Order: sequence, then structure tokens, then C-alpha cells
Amino acid sequence: MIPVLEFEKRAMEGPVMKMDDFDLALAKAVRKLVKKYELKYNPERLFVDDETVDRIFEAGVELLAEVGIYHNDTQRVVKYTVEEIEAIVKEYKDSPPSITFGRGKEEHTVVPRKDGDPRPPVVWGLAAGVIQEEWFVPFLLSIAREPVVQGFGIAGGIASVGGVVPKENAPSEIYCGLWEVKAQQEALRLAGRPDMHLGLIPTVSSVGGTLAVIGPGLREAHNSMVGIHIIPEQKIDWTRLNLAQAIQERGISPWTSTMSLLGGLGGGPAGVAVIMMANFIGQLSYGHGKLGSFYVNDMTGRASHREGLWTLSACLRAIGRNLGVATGTCGGDSGPVFSMEEAIIRGVAMAVTLTTSSGAYNWGSGIDGITARVHADVMEQVAPITGQKANELLQSISRLLDELV
Repeated sequence: MIPVLEFEKRAMEGPVMKMDDFDLALAKAVRKLVKKYELKYNPERLFVDDETVDRIFEAGVELLAEVGIYHNDTQRVVKYTVEEIEAIVKEYKDSPPSITFGRGKEEHTVVPRKDGDPRPPVVWGLAAGVIQEEWFVPFLLSIAREPVVQGFGIAGGIASVGGVVPKENAPSEIYCGLWEVKAQQEALRLAGRPDMHLGLIPTVSSVGGTLAVIGPGLREAHNSMVGIHIIPEQKIDWTRLNLAQAIQERGISPWTSTMSLLGGLGGGPAGVAVIMMANFIGQLSYGHGKLGSFYVNDMTGRASHREGLWTLSACLRAIGRNLGVATGTCGGDSGPVFSMEEAIIRGVAMAVTLTTSSGAYNWGSGIDGITARVHADVMEQVAPITGQKANELLQSISRLLDELV
């Protein structure tokens, strides 16, 4: 693993480059690697085969070594050697990590899964978006009281508190962030589950705001994760590195979350999957996390269509086979939906892809307690399914969505 301070050094001494030039170099490198490794999106194979995912992983390693990560603040490129990347991969593969959240009766452990593992992914509830003050606690309570929910992926996102709107790097961020923590704790108390995992710290994002809500009786190691994401595509800044350093000192788990855009710099599904491999390994290299999520969508926000499902399966299986880290996704589509039926089915499509492609946790199991129950039931039923049977199931769900749309 590479120390965060080493990333500071490289961010100050790496090659100077304009952002547009980096984006162009990244796009060219991705297209070259897609051609070199003969990678091609196949809509008839939504459960992506072993040979393809292994080549995607190899291409991702090569991409990270070739282009590195762009630092927005210094306008320099953080560079890696192939040997460094291979050492990171070997360290994780030789000793696949697990991580425990919650305390007492709410304690649960996230461990890597393999294809066909009969153990279903961990179920985390989702209370995301901008939530109004008056229904913040009732919303979280409705999810926390659902027995299948083992924790939260995200628990909140407050719009304002008493008319005070949170502003990044300002006192209002801390004020609203502390109110949010107390409201989260109240929801868990009312649900009879005070020691439940609360997931990502939602409203605060600055270093100062994050550290203000971490401490005894507030957000702690057993109930918190902090985002240290690589910004799509392949970019970081001082905030990402500062947060990574700060939470390592406090024993807080980094929220390793790899995201990319279909139709963007990566082009189609194959190129985007390669970028996401480089992104994932890059985050692990400085964040030192023990699990990580993938999420991909197109220009409209759609994530559960065939291109999205193929890319998700490719990424989950590539990491499962070549790195051994517990992976997850949010079982929900961020694109437009036109009925509750469609929303539920789109979420199920994501959950089935996650489960059959060796994913270990669903950090956004539906949009409320009831849909979390649906996801839990579906994931338990499909957990042993893999290969061609998994592909047939995903094709069937996709055809149903075609009919609905």
C-alpha cells in the first residue's frame, strides 16, 4: 500500500498537465486498450464471461500505469509504476480483507463473495437525496425498523435546519452536520437499534465538517464511512487526500466508490469498465479500504439498462476474480422512471446483477423499508445462481423492462 504522504509528494512533483490534455490522453489510452485487449460489449451476455473480465482487469492495470491520476489543485499527474500496482493487487489478493460494522446485536461483517456463494449480499438501507427537516427522522425510522436491513448505505442528507442551509467549508455545514447526526441517532433509538451502522456521512463533505461530526457519541468507527472517491474521470484533489489521511488516523472506513459515465471519456461499456478498474485500484492505493462499490450510468442517469448491467457485472466479476475485495453497488436506478412497478424492477435488476456477479453488499437496497425487503428476498433466492443461468435471468428481467418502457 502507498502512504498518503507519498501521494502528496507525487502531486507536487508529477508532470504538469492541463486538465483538457489529461482527459484527451485518458480517452485515447482507453480506446487503445479496448482494441489491444479485444474488449467488446455483448448485450446477449449480461453476465460477463471469465475471459472478458480478466482482460478488462489487465487493461485497467495498464491504464492506471500509463495515465495515472490527475490532481485538480496542483494540475499535475500522480504517476505509478507497474510494479507498484502489481504489489497492491498481490497484497489484496493474498489476504482478502473483511470489515465489521455495527455493535452488539447490530454487528455484521462484510466479506468477499465468489460466484455461486449461497450467502446473499449484506442489505443496507438507503435514505438519500435532500431530505426535509420535518420528515428526516420518520424517513430513517421507516427503514431502520425493517428487520432485513443490517445497516445504512447512506442515512440522510438534510436540506436545511431551522432555515439554515449547509454550505461547504462554512459554520453552517458543521451546524447542520451535527443536527443530522443527532437526528440519525434519534431514528435508530426509536427503531430500537441504536448501534446500527449509518454508512456514509451524507451532508458534510469538507475536511473540517467531517472531523466535526466524528467523535465519541457521534460518528465513530462502528457506524461510519467517509467518501474519499476518485472524481470521474481519474481525478483527485487535496480534500480527497486530506480525508483519507484523517480517517486512517481515526480508524474510520473509507467509502471507496468507483463511478463513471457511459458515453463520456470512456466511450461505451468496455471502455468504461476499463476506466473503473483503474479508478478502483487507484482509490485502494491511497484510501487503503477494505471494500468498494461500483456505479455506472449514462447521460440520462440510467443504470439498469443492458449497457449498465453489462458494465456492472464486468467490474464486479473482474475484482472478484483478480483482487478479492468485497464489492457492492446501489440497487437503484438514478434515471427517470414512470411507475413504482418500473422502479422496483429496475432496482431488482441491479440487485440480481450484484448478487450473481459476486457482489458482497447492496448499499442502496431500494428506496424504503418495503423495497429493501424485496431486495433481500430476491438476493437470497438468486445467490447460488451463476453463469448461463444468471445471464438468462438478467435477459428475462431486461425484456420485462423493455415491455414496461
